[in-house]
This record gives sequence, structure tokens and C-alpha cells, in this order.
Amino acid sequence: MKIDIVFSFRNEESNIPELVRRTVQVMNSLEDVEYEMIFVNDDSKDESFNSLTEFQKNYLNLNN
Repeated sequence: MKIDIVFSFRNEESNIPELVRRTVQVMNSLEDVEYEMIFVNDDSKDESFNSLTEFQKNYLNLNN
């Protein structure tokens, strides 16, 4: 089974690390489940996009 998880964000730079960490932890605990995280930038003015770009290097299932 594959699950796509869609997040919309706007100026959430400080919350993204914890969101990604928790989501990965839960999804990796499930058996026989593939997942993809999709992030939609809702005109952020902070460094949210850059933060996601850095996370993308560490988490294979992270797309922005």
C-alpha cells in the first residue's frame, strides 16, 4: 500500500523539523506501507522552503 501525505505550509520554518521527524517515525513503524510526503508552499516568507530542501537530503520520501 502507498500513502501520500500532503502538507500545506506557510511560515512554518520552526515547526517543519518536528513535523518531519514525527511523520517519518510513525510511517516507518508501519509494515508494508510505502509513503511520500508532499509539501505545498503557501507563500512562505521565512526559510521554510530552505529547511525542507535540507531535509530532502536526509529523507528519501520527502518532496517539496
